[in-house]
Amino acid sequence: FQALRLRDYARIDLRVTAKEEIYVIEANPNCYLERESEFARAAQKTGIEYPDLIAKIVELAVGRYSR
Repeated sequence: FQALRLRDYARIDLRVTAKEEIYVIEANPNCYLERESEFARAAQKTGIEYPDLIAKIVELAVGRYSR
């Protein structure tokens, strides 16, 4: 995410081999934000509920553009 200089949110798709080698498949800087999307479900698994996820994205964008 940081190496690609992405901002606010993105979905990073990874694959792990049987030898536990991690490969980055793609970075999606404008991923689908629907409540049941992979991005929202991943956030929920880390304890971030959907309304809080959307609020954080908006907060980051407002903070950047209101400078």
